[in-house]
Amino acid sequence: MVVVESLYIPDLLRYQLTNAVVVKSASQYLDGAERSFHKVKTDSLFVYERWTSNAFGTATWTLNICKATAGIGSVKIAGVYPGCQLLCRATGKRQVEKLKALMAEIGDDFYRVKPGYWERVQAALPTRKVIIFNGELNADKK
Repeated sequence: MVVVESLYIPDLLRYQLTNAVVVKSASQYLDGAERSFHKVKTDSLFVYERWTSNAFGTATWTLNICKATAGIGSVKIAGVYPGCQLLCRATGKRQVEKLKALMAEIGDDFYRVKPGYWERVQAALPTRKVIIFNGELNADKK
C-alpha cells in the first residue's frame, strides 16, 4: 500500500490526490486547514498535484502521474509514502495546464493508458509540441 497526504490551507497551498483507487482515508481539521491521508491500491495509477502560492500568486505548481508501487524502481515524492513509480511530471503553469488538458481528453480511459505513453508525454512536455492522445490503451485493464 502507498499512503498519500492531501493538505489544504486556503490561499496558501493545496496538495491534492485525484484519479486514485483509494482503499481507506483519514482526515483532520486544524484552524481552517484540512489534512488527509489516503491509502492507494497497489499497482493503480494516481495523480498528485502540489500547488503553493505567495503574496504575488502561484509560487510552485507540480502535477505528477504515478503508479502505486513500493520497492525497487520507486522514487520518493514529498507527500507520498513510502514512494511510487513516477510516470510523468509537469512543473510550472504551462506544463501543468498542458498535461491537465491531455488528461481531460483521455477522460475515463485514464487507468487504461500504457505507462510507455506517459514517458513520451514527459519527453514532449518541455517542448512546444501539441500532445495528442492516440488511443494507446492496455487491453487487459478495465
